[in-house]
Amino acid sequence: MKIFCTLPKKNRVGSGMLAMALILCFITSITALTSARLTNSMFSTVTINKIKVEADQYAQNKAALLRTTPYDKLSSEAKSAIATSGYFQAVTVGEEITPVLSTMKQKEITIKIFYGNETTPLSTLQLTRSAWKSSGCPIGSIIAWPVGSLPLDGGTWLLCTGETIPGKYATLRSLVGSTTPDLRGKFLRGYGAYDDNHKSGPLLAVQSDAVQRLQGSFYTYVPQYIGNNPYTSNSWKTSYKNFTTAMFPALGVFAGGNSAAWEDTAFDRQDGNGRDNYTYVFQINFSNYILDKQLGTEVVPINTAVNFLIKAE
Repeated sequence: MKIFCTLPKKNRVGSGMLAMALILCFITSITALTSARLTNSMFSTVTINKIKVEADQYAQNKAALLRTTPYDKLSSEAKSAIATSGYFQAVTVGEEITPVLSTMKQKEITIKIFYGNETTPLSTLQLTRSAWKSSGCPIGSIIAWPVGSLPLDGGTWLLCTGETIPGKYATLRSLVGSTTPDLRGKFLRGYGAYDDNHKSGPLLAVQSDAVQRLQGSFYTYVPQYIGNNPYTSNSWKTSYKNFTTAMFPALGVFAGGNSAAWEDTAFDRQDGNGRDNYTYVFQINFSNYILDKQLGTEVVPINTAVNFLIKAE
């Protein structure tokens, strides 16, 4: 006898749903794991980038400090911690060299920044420092300097303000005397004469400011109108003429007064026939303020102020 066992249809459907649930659970687990790994990777990348940026900044900060360090004070520095930041720095100062076709001495500096226990630097920065020597910039040289602080490279510089030169700078004192030239408010000028009209003063002497000679002329003449004065019976004072607008049209830097002709002084003069001839004196004023409002107490071109420095050693 054959026996057949048929599972209920409901059980077959439940088994399929269970299998699908297991598959979905597996897929979800894989997706979550992948997402977590991606998030960790992104976070790690952001952290690494942040550390690299900070390392670069520490390198720049150290370079700025080394640029202000006197040339003869530059020296290598062993690897050391940067406060409690977790970063470390090391500085290597190379041997002094003289580049080809140059009189300058220079040193190559390498700055390395490390993070934690890493042995490979996260940031490396190269810096070149130069020093002027007397062969390129002799003692007594004068330069224009744009700031108030003295330069740290190129030897010792003094302000050209008439200050006493210390005795240890004997070479400079032998050139200019016991004080620096006082160049405050002054321009430097090439020594000698360009032509008869353009000459400098003696070396280091102060040449006072001046203006070129101004010349001009105008004509006067006897008033043409003789008759009765409107206020008196004096017949010779007839013409009430304003010299500024009529009889004396003064232009440019000249300007006439505002009084009438007959109100000015009259000089009684006779001609060859014994007849009176009256010549009136009229005031003429001169002022360049009429032409230019930019007047001052000195003659000065447009300029920009700098400090003049002189090399002491």
